[in-house]
Amino acid sequence: MRSRSFPFLYVSGLVVAVLLAASCRPGEVAWPAAGPDDLNDVVYVARLAEGGAEVVRISATGGVKELGLRCDGQSDVASSPDGRRLYYGRDSALREYEFSGGGDRVVASFPAGVARETGTGEKGRGKTFAWRCGARFRDINFSPEGRVAFVVEPTECPVPTEEAAAGGKGELKPRTDFAFDAGAYLLEPGRDAPRYLGPTRAVYGFVGDDALILENKLTVARYELEGGAVQPLLGADAHELGWLPSAAVRGGDVVIVAAKADEKSQEVVRNGVFVVAGGRGGDEPTLELEGKDPATRAALSADGRYLAVQCAPQVFGKPTIYAVDLECERSKILANGASLVGFARGSRAVFYVAAAGRTGDLFLAGLDGAARRLTSSGDIVLPP
Repeated sequence: MRSRSFPFLYVSGLVVAVLLAASCRPGEVAWPAAGPDDLNDVVYVARLAEGGAEVVRISATGGVKELGLRCDGQSDVASSPDGRRLYYGRDSALREYEFSGGGDRVVASFPAGVARETGTGEKGRGKTFAWRCGARFRDINFSPEGRVAFVVEPTECPVPTEEAAAGGKGELKPRTDFAFDAGAYLLEPGRDAPRYLGPTRAVYGFVGDDALILENKLTVARYELEGGAVQPLLGADAHELGWLPSAAVRGGDVVIVAAKADEKSQEVVRNGVFVVAGGRGGDEPTLELEGKDPATRAALSADGRYLAVQCAPQVFGKPTIYAVDLECERSKILANGASLVGFARGSRAVFYVAAAGRTGDLFLAGLDGAARRLTSSGDIVLPP
């Protein structure tokens, strides 16, 4: 048994040999710099535009390229693993863009519109309140055989008083006119409409083509697409504080960053990294790293060795991105005040947006900490 401290994680427990296939020398620090594959990789993000937002393509070598695609600026932008399709949200619909033919079509649509209802305004007088209701899309994931899973959330924002007045009262409708089932949906090849999988706040990825790793009752669980069986990957004590966990999937393994209650006291809670081999629960995790702040987003490198974790301070402070070397049991701060986008293709660099508010600039940072600023206009929208 050993214990070493890091900026984010405290290591405890023994790591099985399969995770230490590449041995690490005691005290060695060898965080890799971004390689050619990382620098040539492209990422698709939302950028503020006149009257809304648009999808842009960005790389370290190719700069920023406009695609002529308007988006809602509230949803994920995700490209398929084969690089042939792009998914994004607009007008309460998830859209698919084919790069080869330039086709753009709706693959999932949800109710949207302006809902009005009466209430008491200033000085007790009757007044009409208006909301613009719709849907946004997060956690877009792809299976090896072409399935697409995503999370849908309702959106609601007030319509400006001047705009509402200009439109007139019209027919007063209850806000439930635009209700739909929030949660996880599945698009399958050959089917026109998505299949509803149930309520959840997060989808983390596919294990093969027959199971999804998702949030279930504030813990990480395996959802069987045939039959709908749900199997928690951590014990029942993994969500005592109600922190929503984060996880990343690569191949058959699942890496979970979650809050876990201490066995002796419900008031002492550990935030840790747990590796679940094979994507199935029942056995003790092969690795446990303990930290302080809850994670809000996580991503695994293509080779499965490195984990990027975005953590939110429990009280004050800015979100921080940490890099974790799962083989050498190390972690380091990669960026402060930043939102994680994901790993680059070469597994040695991370895309993130550094921002003080809702927008900022896109960076590509090698795990050695050397960062390249890819934009300078400060208008890249943070990931949802």
